[in-house]
Amino acid sequence: MLALIGVMIAGLGAIATVLVATLALVATNRANRLEAAERERTGRVALSSAIDTYLREWELEPYGNTEKMREAARSLTAAAAGVSSSAETAATWVHDALIVYMAQIVDEHQDLDTLAGGRLLATAAHGASSEMRRRVARWVATGMLDRSPLLTPTPGPPLLTL
Repeated sequence: MLALIGVMIAGLGAIATVLVATLALVATNRANRLEAAERERTGRVALSSAIDTYLREWELEPYGNTEKMREAARSLTAAAAGVSSSAETAATWVHDALIVYMAQIVDEHQDLDTLAGGRLLATAAHGASSEMRRRVARWVATGMLDRSPLLTPTPGPPLLTL
């Protein structure tokens, strides 16, 4: 009888050990997931600084023809490379989306003279960089990047006139 009680106590001890080990494993997995998420978010924060620098330079020269702009683009690419693959694609998307945006602005307003066109491009560049900053801030906070076009072409005559 005592042997049976001893076996039952040992069995209960084994079950308790398995439960404690399972709970410890679950807690460890959760901690690892939280740590990975925090590393990813920290990388997004670091990359957002490089994106902001890139956007400041881009506003001054939206076509990227200056050495400072090329350096900002290289810095953006280098900053993204050390973070994650999603950061690399985000940095590439920022660069490509701005190029597409400016091409659309130029296509829609080809009839403007040089002075009006220059003012329009400056205004458009500022608006695009503000929108990009808003999207990047949301990406840093949530990890989800809104990749919709910055400019949706409108049928008919252009809405922006100077």
